[in-house]
Amino acid sequence: DDNKKVFLKHLGRRIRLCRENMSMSQETLAKMWDINRNHQLKDGSGINDIPQSTLKQIADILHTTPTFLIDGKTPEP
Repeated sequence: DDNKKVFLKHLGRRIRLCRENMSMSQETLAKMWDINRNHQLKDGSGINDIPQSTLKQIADILHTTPTFLIDGKTPEP
């Protein structure tokens, strides 16, 4: 499904943006996320789907919210 591919690609970009803003390598994120680097690279490029529970873990590691990772919006204060 093209919509899903586009969504996952944008999700991967936001994960990469947050990671790079923290000067965090893919390897460090993968270790903190407790997965292998190959899987993380696929998620970062928008190839694989990411379960909701994993998305919450990634958001916590990157000091952001799942909402930002999903749609790029920051929560209201």
